[in-house]
Amino acid sequence: MVKVKIDGFIKKVKEVENVNANLKKQIIFVDTHGNKPQSYEIAFWNQKTDLLKGYGAGNGVVVEGFLNGKYFEKPDGKEGTYLSIVAETIQKV
Repeated sequence: MVKVKIDGFIKKVKEVENVNANLKKQIIFVDTHGNKPQSYEIAFWNQKTDLLKGYGAGNGVVVEGFLNGKYFEKPDGKEGTYLSIVAETIQKV
């Protein structure tokens, strides 16, 4: 797995989504600082969703996690990859 560290501010915190009886996730959107800011969607899964209590739009944060990639083929023959960021930790800055 590829580790990532994102330093920026929270643009939006979505509500916790119950994917099924044993799986939940919560998404945040983080914008980076600088001349060419980037926007990232970051997923917190299961117990990691508890880390987001007290966080909201505008908070400066550092999020550490890893990239999760997946190859796919659609029924129409198109193929590609899906890339997501899965959080391990978050800190206010």
